[in-house]
Amino acid sequence: MGIASAEQRDTRLWREALAEIAQLRADLERMTESRDSHSKIRQRHLVRYERACGRNKKLQAKVKRLEVENIGLDQIVDERKKRIVIQSYLLKDRRIENERLRAAIKETLEENGHLADGDVCTLLKLKQALEAVNNMCKESLKENKNV
Repeated sequence: MGIASAEQRDTRLWREALAEIAQLRADLERMTESRDSHSKIRQRHLVRYERACGRNKKLQAKVKRLEVENIGLDQIVDERKKRIVIQSYLLKDRRIENERLRAAIKETLEENGHLADGDVCTLLKLKQALEAVNNMCKESLKENKNV
């Protein structure tokens, strides 16, 4: 083996080493770019995550506020239900009272009807009031049947 072949071999080895170094540099640059790209992507994801957490906190606060409002509305509804029950009892009492008064008026007119037969008499107003109430009841029944 001669000097020329040794030089050629060294030159070839040198070129191969330079090519390998160039390849390693290119790989390193790609890895650096990839790392930077991954870092940028990671940073974007962190920013999105922080925004989402902020929105989540706002939504949680809104949910709590709505829950408090709902509790207030539940209390209002409960109070209104109580009022409706009380008013229904009062209405029932009024109906009973009206029926008793109507019965008393009717009984009085039946017993003393002979006194309410003219235009000017003591019981004329009672007779007219009872007739008016009966007419209103008849009209109400007709309207309810039509509905």
